[in-house]
Amino acid sequence: MNDLMRDAAAALAVLFFAMMFGFIKPARAADLTPTQAVSLYAMASGLSGIVLAERAPDIMLVPASTLRAMACPHKDADRCPVFGLFTRGKIWLDATLDFADPYASSILLHEMVHYLQDARDGLATTCEEWERREAQAYQVQVVALARAGADTMRVRLNSQLARCS
Repeated sequence: MNDLMRDAAAALAVLFFAMMFGFIKPARAADLTPTQAVSLYAMASGLSGIVLAERAPDIMLVPASTLRAMACPHKDADRCPVFGLFTRGKIWLDATLDFADPYASSILLHEMVHYLQDARDGLATTCEEWERREAQAYQVQVVALARAGADTMRVRLNSQLARCS
């Protein structure tokens, strides 16, 4: 990483931490600003090492029930604890997320890593590839939370459960 990229990553980290510590305080996902989304997108690139795609993802805010139905169409919706989902070109988020909460911000960061993975490599075609991508997205999420001084246990546990079936 050259000095310019390192300086840019440091500046983005400051923006991210300002958001994580509540200096920038949207009350809910609907209040997520474009600046915050762009900052998280750049951080996803910096922490994952994946070059930014030409176009940022569309971010869709939907009711939790809609998100669960999309993520787990063959399961009882109550047994599908999902807050974010990536589908080709779009990130779907639970509209009740509060981006003043570091964990909520890290969910969007995680999905942005998937967007970058897809832009670089296309869709995962094997179980092993899907698991590798999940591991990378969870690792980025853990690093961001740790840097913000937030608890990482929930994400670490979720990463252990991310398996193909």
